[in-house]
Amino acid sequence: AAGGEARSAAYKEVRHIAHDLRGQGSTFGYPLITRIAQSISHVLKERADQDDSDATLAAHFDALAKIIENDISDAGSAAAKEIIATLEAAIGNPLA
Repeated sequence: AAGGEARSAAYKEVRHIAHDLRGQGSTFGYPLITRIAQSISHVLKERADQDDSDATLAAHFDALAKIIENDISDAGSAAAKEIIATLEAAIGNPLA
């Protein structure tokens, strides 16, 4: 939210973490984390310069936190579907 160089550095770090999560989520039995990390990467690539990008990223982070807090490994479970629906509503797009 600070803007400028601080924002660029933060987005670079988020991009790096999302890349790691994309590769490791499914490996460790959390395919939904992989899917959300892919969406984060898309946001950073396509929308990083838009005013809503911080809110969009925050919605992704909230979804990741719910998955971790509730240990949701089944991407087809009711809880997973609810997280995805909430995230898609928050970002205004279907998850990739």
